[in-house]
Amino acid sequence: MSKTIHILTGPVKSGKTTRLIAWIRYHEHCAGILSPVIDEKKHLYSIHNERELPLERENGTPGQELIDIGRYSFLLSSFEWARKELLTALNLNPRWFIIDEIGPLELAGKGLEPAVSTILNKFERAKDHQLILVIRDTLLEQVISHYQLEGKYLIDESFLEIT
Repeated sequence: MSKTIHILTGPVKSGKTTRLIAWIRYHEHCAGILSPVIDEKKHLYSIHNERELPLERENGTPGQELIDIGRYSFLLSSFEWARKELLTALNLNPRWFIIDEIGPLELAGKGLEPAVSTILNKFERAKDHQLILVIRDTLLEQVISHYQLEGKYLIDESFLEIT
């Protein structure tokens, strides 16, 4: 297996994360971060240690630093945890590395940044690894341009087939 960047794209709430969760059950050597919605709230889930944290602020939780984007208020501490989890997972040298998702915050240098850039730079030098990036369809071209991924990726969901 050679190195490949796979992009899983689609509209918001189209099942991208749900498909990855099902796919991971059938594949070993996976690491990275997923962004599932649990009880109608966004969470961050570390694949390699099977731990999750809420990403959205709970109503009435005072004293926590937040990142606001659109109608969401995200916990800065959860992003800090996720960045550390991503960099720890990178050192595990997994066959499949997943970043779910790269969005407006990352494009602004927040959220999962700078971990995303570190991973992409290291991936350039890696051998025999697969990187899966989840990107909503409305940001696809912007993310490809921002991270200089032109000619370095596949938008082919055949890797998600469970055989």
